[in-house]
Amino acid sequence: MKTILNELSKTLYETEYRLGREILFDNLDEAWDHMRNYVPHHNYNICYAMLFIEEDGYHVHERTSQPCYGEMRAYGEKSINRPNDPRPTDLHTPFPEKGNPIGAVSYHARLPQNDATLFALNLHCNPEISAYRDVASGGVEVILAENHVNVFVKTSDFDATQLVAFFRKTRMANTAMYQLHQMGVGDKEAYCLGFGGSVGGNQFHLNCYTSVLDLWRIYNQQPNNLTEGTWYNRYDYNRPHIDFILGETGKPGGWGGNSLTIKGSIESAIDKLHNYLSKHKNATKEAA
Repeated sequence: MKTILNELSKTLYETEYRLGREILFDNLDEAWDHMRNYVPHHNYNICYAMLFIEEDGYHVHERTSQPCYGEMRAYGEKSINRPNDPRPTDLHTPFPEKGNPIGAVSYHARLPQNDATLFALNLHCNPEISAYRDVASGGVEVILAENHVNVFVKTSDFDATQLVAFFRKTRMANTAMYQLHQMGVGDKEAYCLGFGGSVGGNQFHLNCYTSVLDLWRIYNQQPNNLTEGTWYNRYDYNRPHIDFILGETGKPGGWGGNSLTIKGSIESAIDKLHNYLSKHKNATKEAA
């Protein structure tokens, strides 16, 4: 049995739409099914749902038309680990005060369902390849519907910052990974190079700051731990530093704000990748 506990609405251009709602389920399987089939009532911007376990059952908290994933954490005195982070003024609904999160789903309405997108999604969700290893290891389902894709994470025993970074990345239609794969590049190398690079003809190009994107961390599935606790235990994601979760140190600047450029033929790009991995192996491990 499910019970709608509340619905949150907002008037925009004289049109009522739901910002979210809370639904109580007695049965876990029914709650999982609702998450898999989640469709928001209004799909501007970012839409997602969180599943919490409480004493009275399983609570689904839907969040519709959000500017970001900022409502997946608490702020101020209600935050266990990051009370000093500023709360964005465009968030409408506080993080649930009760229970523990056990899953989440992100609704991607504008993600093209082509071979390139699905290939990249599968790599992001592959626990042997994904840079978001802890999220992928817990079990992720990619649900394809007629007009959208749902990315459904079925656990919460990991760094919350990694979860939000994972959802943000899966919203992007990445073509480079698939292009490299079509050229015969192995999945692990295609994932690592394609994470931030581009392919044109038989040429590859990547230019990034290593404080933001460290290829060693991506290839070896070693994201920085920026939360110091699990989402299940209600530890809040590190909003100020989330863009550095795959950087050298997890903080702005890294080793002096170094930049990395890899360009040239696909073969030379793979050689340069492995040279970089070998050169920075020990230094990156020390910074972890």
